[in-house]
Amino acid sequence: MTSRTRSFAFFKDRLESRQIVFVSFAEDGRVDEIGTLSEVDGRQVTLVDRETPTAGQEFTILQQLLGNLGRFNQATQ
Repeated sequence: MTSRTRSFAFFKDRLESRQIVFVSFAEDGRVDEIGTLSEVDGRQVTLVDRETPTAGQEFTILQQLLGNLGRFNQATQ
């Protein structure tokens, strides 16, 4: 979803444009339809706030900062 708004002084933001790309799935899990909507369509769209799980580990900020210490390749001469 992308949207562009314009604000002027103390007035409420005004929507200039909006584009939403949607994907609908059939019962068997296959893609049924792909389409776009704009602000002209006037449909309420419910956003799904899920994340795709990825393989690997989740590191803390400290592990990320210190993770590469001692892992530098020394050039052989």
